[in-house]
This record gives sequence, C-alpha cells and structure tokens, in this order.
Amino acid sequence: QTLEELDLTSNTMIVFISDNGAEQNYGDNGILRGHKTTLFEGGIRVPGLVYWPGTIETGESGQPVMSFDWMPTLLGLSQVPIPESLELDGIDLSDFLLSKQPMSDRSLFWRYRGQRAVRYNQFKLLQSEENTYLFDLSQDSLEVFNLADERGEMVTRLSASLTEWEAEMDSKYAMITQ
Repeated sequence: QTLEELDLTSNTMIVFISDNGAEQNYGDNGILRGHKTTLFEGGIRVPGLVYWPGTIETGESGQPVMSFDWMPTLLGLSQVPIPESLELDGIDLSDFLLSKQPMSDRSLFWRYRGQRAVRYNQFKLLQSEENTYLFDLSQDSLEVFNLADERGEMVTRLSASLTEWEAEMDSKYAMITQ
C-alpha cells in the first residue's frame, strides 16, 4: 500500500521467501511430509512470491529455486557487474522471471544434522544416518514411495554427486576458518 501511495510499484520488485517449513508443533506444512529440521519436502519446500507489476507477468511455477539464487538475480536485474573474484552459489533467475525462459538443469543440495539431500530434475535423494530414500517428486510430491531399492543406479549417481558437493563445501569451509 505504501509503495502504491508513493507511486513506486512500477520500479520496485518485492520478493518474499522463507528458509524452511514450519516447526513440527507450531505450524502446518499441509500435506507435505516433514517439518523444519528435516530435509523432507515439508522442511524445505516453501512458497516464494515475486511482485513487480508491469515487468513480471502474473503466474505460478513449480520450478525449484533456492534462497541464494536471489543475490545473482538482483544483481542481474539491476545490471550491476559481478566481480570475477566473487563466487556466488546461486544462479540468475532473470530470464526465467522476465520471459519464462526454461531454467537449465542443476542439482540442489542440502545438509543438516546428519541428513543430506540432493534434488536433480524430478528425483530427490535423502539420506540420514538410518535411511536412504529416493523419491520421484513429479509423481510423488508427498514422498510416500521410496524408490531406493528399485532405482539403485539413480541412488548411486545422486549419492556420488552429494559426496562431491560435500567435499567441495568442506574444503571451502576449511579455507575460510584457517
């Protein structure tokens, strides 16, 4: 309302995101499995809203993005050059937001308290100290059917990408803390 009163809506983009799902006893993730502190969809799938009248068309997408995608996106939209020495984790969503260009395939990774997960296209591998799960989120967004035994090759592939990502993150962390 204030942006409208100040006539700023045409040149102001509003982004609303959350970092995780609701806490187990204090919120509701609807029908999604899990809650905050888990890497099931109820713990990591959250809505995101982008509002920029006259620039971004009204619509809905199920495209997964991460909160760290917003830094390169905001820099790209504001046409601020990114120094080559600055390594950003996310991707620039500008083409997707402005012209609905399809996003390139990429893996998304999470790690939290003995759990680790990777999503590549429709597949999500979730490993904890006790279990390994593989879900096809295009067919099973509620994470009911564990395909780990049926799709061993996909478990192996995604597990290897998780291990590679963790090694990269651990080496970067070690460089920062030295």
